Amino acid sequence: MICIIGDIHGCIQTFDNLMNKIINEYMIEKIIYVGDFIDRGYGSKEAINMAIELSKSYETVVLLGNHEDMMLDYVYNENRYDDGVWFYNGGLDTIRSFSENLYNLAYFQQDDIRYELRLICEGELNFLRKSKLFYEIPIRGEIFFVSHAGIEFPEVSPYNQLDAVKNEFDRKIKHPYIWARNVDNFTKKIDNFVFIHGHTPVQYLGGSYNNPIVNRDREGRLISVNIDTGCVYGGYLTGMLLNDNGEFEFILERYRG
Repeated sequence: MICIIGDIHGCIQTFDNLMNKIINEYMIEKIIYVGDFIDRGYGSKEAINMAIELSKSYETVVLLGNHEDMMLDYVYNENRYDDGVWFYNGGLDTIRSFSENLYNLAYFQQDDIRYELRLICEGELNFLRKSKLFYEIPIRGEIFFVSHAGIEFPEVSPYNQLDAVKNEFDRKIKHPYIWARNVDNFTKKIDNFVFIHGHTPVQYLGGSYNNPIVNRDREGRLISVNIDTGCVYGGYLTGMLLNDNGEFEFILERYRG
């Protein structure tokens, strides 16, 4: 059985509780993270390290989230994003989880701390730098296509989304896979794909934080599943359990910090 984990955002206690529940009750062969381990919650460092520890016992796939992309851009000075974008989107909370001193330097003195941060979180950064943009799970003629944000263009192959991006900035930040918010509005199934993703909290789409969004076409065929149930906003962290027949269920853990 495969376990797919939604956006954690530093909610380490919730993450720990959810994984203990899943591991104790199910035979898990692989864990897939849809990205956004970090930012906004207080336990970003701890969340990454917990995933690293779990990877020693379970096959692990890490998908790139937009928040990890902003962090890597800042730390390695890659200049895909404007100055301050990561801090504005919760990066200071992540810095604080690694070092109170670096947080104070960045927040109060507005110092450039990227070199020092790179030194103290080298192991975590190496783990995140192995992230994939998407991951495919072929099951009984369907392809469960997992990425952080789904895809952007329904008329373009899921594998060629970046080729359809006209704006150079959006291409650099891999917009279709880590920033897009379109897939839950698709009304037609795309070939044999099922898109599993996070990124957009379900409440923003008119749902409730205790229910992932399962999007189907008029014939009831599965189009997409959104498992970002807004944990860091006081909602839930979702684990989607997918078996060899393509059947799935959700395990949810209420926000506990």
